[in-house]
Amino acid sequence: MKTFGKKQSTVVLCYDLLDIAVAGGIQDFTDGMYYGNPDLDYEIAQNNQTNWLLDQIRCNENTRILDIDGGMAEY
Repeated sequence: MKTFGKKQSTVVLCYDLLDIAVAGGIQDFTDGMYYGNPDLDYEIAQNNQTNWLLDQIRCNENTRILDIDGGMAEY
C-alpha cells in the first residue's frame, strides 16, 4: 500500500482548520467576484466566482467534477 505522508497530513490539517473555522461561525470562505462594482448583489458575485473557478479548470458542459463534502453528518 502506497502512503502519501506529508501530503496526507496536510489534507487532514486543512480539513481540521476548516472545521474549527465553521465551529467559530465562519460559513463562507469566498469573497465573490464583484468586478469593481461594490453594489453588485452578493448572490451574483458568488455566481461570478463559481463561473470564474470553473473556467480556470476549463470546465465545459461535458466535464465531470467530483465534489467531496468534508462536513460532518448530524444524527
